[in-house]
Amino acid sequence: MNRTRSTPLPLWRASLTEIVRYFRLIWRLLNDKRISPWLKTAIPLMTAFYVLLPIDLAPDVIPILGQLDDLAIILLATRLFIELCPPSIVQEHLQRMGSASAKTPLDEDVIDAAYRVIEEEKS
Repeated sequence: MNRTRSTPLPLWRASLTEIVRYFRLIWRLLNDKRISPWLKTAIPLMTAFYVLLPIDLAPDVIPILGQLDDLAIILLATRLFIELCPPSIVQEHLQRMGSASAKTPLDEDVIDAAYRVIEEEKS
């Protein structure tokens, strides 16, 4: 059976895929010996202290807002970690992740092309 995908992925699913890819990159960078040990310990430790300590920008007793500031700090810390890593190493890992990504059978059936309609004259 030949399946084709006529619509793009929903926004939430595409965002979830990017978040998973982002955290895979961070995991790979944390395990890379070329990244400074100071960088690999300082940012995660400071982030963990902020999340675990009771002192927050927005207290956790405020519904939703208290958890959102923790999430924002985690996302900012991950972004800072990637920005402080050497760009050549980050690019290397991104390229490896791109080539090693598993393709689903659905992806293999999609053909991206341009077309035009030509009307024939009736005689």
